Amino acid sequence: TFGAADCVSYGGTPCEEPVVVLGCMYANADNYNPLANDDDGSCTYDFANPCPADLNGDGSVTTGDLLVFLGAFGTIC
Repeated sequence: TFGAADCVSYGGTPCEEPVVVLGCMYANADNYNPLANDDDGSCTYDFANPCPADLNGDGSVTTGDLLVFLGAFGTIC
């Protein structure tokens, strides 16, 4: 909670407040924002996926997708 104004009041150099960019932080979402650093829950997905087995969103079904599946296997949702 020590902000820029506090730095000045103690005779220091003002600190820069971090820039918060709200947005969707999931790369496989339709509205992914690569500049976002705070997820605002706005992600949308196109469920008409032409390749539903592409779990990691890299455009092909490979061992990486199997690892994603196995990592989630048995999870209670």
